[in-house]
Amino acid sequence: MRKVATISLIVTIIFVVTLGIWLSKLIWFRPFNIDHFFERVYIEFLWDDPEALTQTGVLDGFGFSDHKNDLTMVGPESSRRMAEVGRRNLTILEEYDHSELTEDELLSRDILLWFLRTGVEAEPFLFHDHPITHISGAHLEVPPFFNSLPLGSEKEIESYLKRLAKVDDKFGSVIDGLEERRKLGIIPPTHILQRSITSCDQFLETPIAENVIFSSFKKRLDALNFIDPNSKSTYLDQCASIIKNEVDPAYERLSRFLFQLERKSLAIAGVWHMPNGAEYYRSCLKRQTTLNADPDSLYELGKSEMARLQSELTILLSLSGKDKGQVSLSLLELKNDRKLTFRSDSIGRSSTIKFFTEVCTEMNSLGDDYFNDLPKTELDVLELPQYRSENSTFAFYMPPLAEPASKGRLYVNTWKADHLTHSLATIYAYHEGIPGHHLQKAKQAELKNLPTFRRFLPFEAYSEGWAMYAEQLGVEMDGTADPMDHIALLQSDLFRTARMMTDIGIHHKMWLRDQAIEFMVENAGLTTAEAEAEVDRYIVWPGQGCAYKVGQLKFLELRKLAETTLGDQFNIKEFHDVMIGNGAMPLEVLEAQLHRYLETKKR
Repeated sequence: MRKVATISLIVTIIFVVTLGIWLSKLIWFRPFNIDHFFERVYIEFLWDDPEALTQTGVLDGFGFSDHKNDLTMVGPESSRRMAEVGRRNLTILEEYDHSELTEDELLSRDILLWFLRTGVEAEPFLFHDHPITHISGAHLEVPPFFNSLPLGSEKEIESYLKRLAKVDDKFGSVIDGLEERRKLGIIPPTHILQRSITSCDQFLETPIAENVIFSSFKKRLDALNFIDPNSKSTYLDQCASIIKNEVDPAYERLSRFLFQLERKSLAIAGVWHMPNGAEYYRSCLKRQTTLNADPDSLYELGKSEMARLQSELTILLSLSGKDKGQVSLSLLELKNDRKLTFRSDSIGRSSTIKFFTEVCTEMNSLGDDYFNDLPKTELDVLELPQYRSENSTFAFYMPPLAEPASKGRLYVNTWKADHLTHSLATIYAYHEGIPGHHLQKAKQAELKNLPTFRRFLPFEAYSEGWAMYAEQLGVEMDGTADPMDHIALLQSDLFRTARMMTDIGIHHKMWLRDQAIEFMVENAGLTTAEAEAEVDRYIVWPGQGCAYKVGQLKFLELRKLAETTLGDQFNIKEFHDVMIGNGAMPLEVLEAQLHRYLETKKR
């Protein structure tokens, strides 16, 4: 009996020790299973980001809910902590023997390896970005974040209010980050700070009853049936009190700090004037294009593409009787033709939303001929709130959240629709909706049996490259022979080409802001106001303007390669499976995936 007890004790000790070793490796060191490592890395990156944890839902179902009472802090220590997480996990990932991994594990490894290595390479520029601009930052992102939070129970309502009370803490961390950058000589250009201050002041000038956070909260609360009127009144009073005593003071404090920065700022637009600015821009280009892109080579590519596109547009405009002697003037004339554009009154704005919806619905009905598996996630076409219209583009897409019933959202800036032709709106619907961003990102969100990071990790050149390819694919799917549709396709391409050249001009060739605006007006068919908005966007987002064109050309190149290699064996559905069936990835990894597919197909 004693012998049996001894054996049982030894077995128990071995089990506990083995379990301890397994758990210690899972939590602190290199897990035995690389899939466990993938999940740990993703959660580590999000652990100090309660907003992302909420939106991705990765902890839902595991009993964790404390993050639903918090906001994400973005101070210097948070940035350094994230950099350390990336550095440490890169070292661990490089220790895995890739010869022992499955094909799916290898692909996940290659994607994460590129992401981590690029992040570590960019560490010298950890504080070279601008956390507050006229188009991004907590002052703009807090309202839509709160408007996206579920209010399906009293617990969720109480969590919402607890989070709202922490806006001042969040803005404090933003100011800490701005101060860290100021010490390093990283200050946004003067006019960017002025526009950011204006955004804060506009928020403060709005009465609480009309405040975008309060009015949305009230509207959603009024629609709930499980709360009695007295409780609703109490919640609304709490919300108003928090906005008055916490949120408004946070915006005021940020506005005052930005005003102090403005006094130390310069009018210089490009990052070239920053410490190690040239190296920083090359780092931005690599992260945005996912290639080792040389800015001078990209600029020359842009010149070549611009000449080709303008030549093709000249021919089509002439055949359509729309040629005004110069491509940019002809395109401007189209925008001013009331027969071709939408109206921006209430009826016109409604018809714009209806138009985008109908285009996406039609594309979805044609999708089975081009894709094996269309995503089940639905798409909502929504009007952009007026308060965001001035600094926004014509349309943009927001992917579905973690909730099962969540939809993709295509926001349309109907307030600018009087300068949007029907044909160009069609191209934008392809780009932002179907077969563009929504089809790709909804499909990515629905991926099963893959590491979680594969469903959420962004790669700009991949996603924007697919959306640019989707513009051309949409015209192909529709089979349109209308020259105006083909003009719009080329016009969109020309616009993105000019974006790339402007991005490089500002940050590498030391263009002045006015010089960049003039270039966009003369070459992309934009009004001065539109060109100013575009130029200011790329002043604060270095490298991103190159992602569209670089990504588009890579997708078109890969399709041409597949068609040439396979001939009669080419299958458009299978090609699209390879392109978007595994989520976003660096372009070099995507190209390697296609080569593997082609080799398998030829056997």
